[in-house]
Amino acid sequence: MVDNHEFTRMMDTSDEWIRSHTGIQTRYIADGESAWELGLGAAEDAMRGSSIRPQEVGMVICSTSSPDYFTPSTASIIAGKLGVKDAICFDLNAACSGGLFGMDVASLYIGSGRVKYALLVAAEKVSKFLDYTDRSTCVLFGDGAGAVVFGPSERGGIISTYLAGDNTGYDMLVAPVNAPPTPFETKKPPALIENENAYLRMAGKGVYKFAVRAGAEAIDEVLKKAGRKVDDVRWFVPHQANLRIIDSISERYGLNKDRVFVSIDKNANTSSSSILIAIDQLNKNGQLRDGDLLLMLVFGAGLTYGAMLYEWRECNDQDQVM
Repeated sequence: MVDNHEFTRMMDTSDEWIRSHTGIQTRYIADGESAWELGLGAAEDAMRGSSIRPQEVGMVICSTSSPDYFTPSTASIIAGKLGVKDAICFDLNAACSGGLFGMDVASLYIGSGRVKYALLVAAEKVSKFLDYTDRSTCVLFGDGAGAVVFGPSERGGIISTYLAGDNTGYDMLVAPVNAPPTPFETKKPPALIENENAYLRMAGKGVYKFAVRAGAEAIDEVLKKAGRKVDDVRWFVPHQANLRIIDSISERYGLNKDRVFVSIDKNANTSSSSILIAIDQLNKNGQLRDGDLLLMLVFGAGLTYGAMLYEWRECNDQDQVM
């Protein structure tokens, strides 16, 4: 775990500035672990929490914008390590929206009868793309992974989904294919670089405006499709990108803080894994009850965005895992 004080040794910033501008206090940064290793740990945890055996899994999807290899897919590596055989395996990149996009893809395959059980993993090692001399980006992100096992259900589950993209903003948030090791891996101070394209770059104000606008659109559309109202929602689970964005959207819909899940203070922005990590934390904290309606919201580079309305229910045997 890396707290804000670590960044004061690398650049002109402070704990107070980072907290006031982002809501972030700490984040996890991988120290030598690869993205697939982070994903494998989350996948093993998800499989242990289900009653599904590896040989029953017919699909493995890995949402990642920070893979270790062009090929093979991160999903194939994780499947191989888990002992999953004869399964459809592929990676999905929708940036920070990828976790929700992956959930939708998995549900469509299960709904069509192509597979019975699907494992979705979101594994992100964003730290390798960050310029640790640029406080406008490097303080925002953390590494992390989440996973979930999907199966058929007679009730509950996904009620409605709305996915979209504003592709005119593809250049607002860009990360390179390769970047040098982070100072947390080398144990050396960050060095100034001449090539500004070597690390993640973001038009912060533009992304903020997009997230607030697109977030409202996605919420309105997903509720409309389901014939539900905001008052029906027990938990608003937004992508953990910036506390100001979360607060702005929550206030717009009159959502009290006890209905809004926030973990950005401890985890920072873990890209596509943030939604799955959030659901896992809600579950492990005992905050989810059978029949709770969850409204999940995502937005990310591309620009991608979307929302999902989901009815939580307790699992019994193998009738539904999520």
